[in-house]
Amino acid sequence: MVKLAVFDLDNTLLTEDKKLTDATLDALRQLQNHGVKIAVATGRTFALARPFVRALKIEGPNAYNNGALIETDTGTTIYKLAIPQEAQRFVVDYALKKDLVFVLYGKETIYGPSNDRLDFFKHWNQNHPEASVAVCETTDRNRLITPEAFKVLIRLKEDDDEDSIMETLRSIDGLHVTKSQNTFIDITAEGAHKGNAIKRLMEHYDVGKEETLAFGDNDNDAEMLRAAGFSYAMKNGTLKAKEAASRETADSAEENGVAKTLLELQHHFIMKEGDCHGKNRNHHR
Repeated sequence: MVKLAVFDLDNTLLTEDKKLTDATLDALRQLQNHGVKIAVATGRTFALARPFVRALKIEGPNAYNNGALIETDTGTTIYKLAIPQEAQRFVVDYALKKDLVFVLYGKETIYGPSNDRLDFFKHWNQNHPEASVAVCETTDRNRLITPEAFKVLIRLKEDDDEDSIMETLRSIDGLHVTKSQNTFIDITAEGAHKGNAIKRLMEHYDVGKEETLAFGDNDNDAEMLRAAGFSYAMKNGTLKAKEAASRETADSAEENGVAKTLLELQHHFIMKEGDCHGKNRNHHR
């Protein structure tokens, strides 16, 4: 029986316009009503995920920055792994030299030179004052190298050589490099990825792999989809995500794919009347 369900946010739970539909909210609340623990595993920072975590009424820990930071909504830290400063320095120097669009994610501050990604965070603060994040706009290398950078995000421009950039970044010791959207490269510390994050959530809730369900859509979800005993890549997902998952949803995020799939899976997390012993529960796994 499923006891833990972990979900990516963007293009999995969230539609393209970054909304949680009523169908999705209802489906996850039904999970919680049946005793299933739910968590979010996202490339977003704590602040950018907070409105959705609160809408979903998740009281336990969630994984942010692709698992580099695992915290509860009240700010209790379960786990954190920052990018080693030597590797961080190489990435910053490389990004500045190549004129790449990039930002660094600290726990409470976003750092970067003036670019459209930094502007995104400024606009976020205007629209979400209850979940704002500090923004440090600078080209000063010394200010960009921070004690706790949990992720570096690079947004590829049309003329950027993606293959060359990915090859260079993956050659740096101490880093994990993946993609979270078509033009987004996510850089975290080695070992900081959603696969390890979901394992830590399993340990936190004392549930096994065969009792864990996961949904995701992109390359940065692949490790998580492989680590869960029961996993779905979204219909709108990348090839890497679909290859990692055990199944694929019949519908996209825009079509309430998660909600529809959970409705079909009710027998995996709803106990039959009188089923209150481990022996019977095991029968439904």
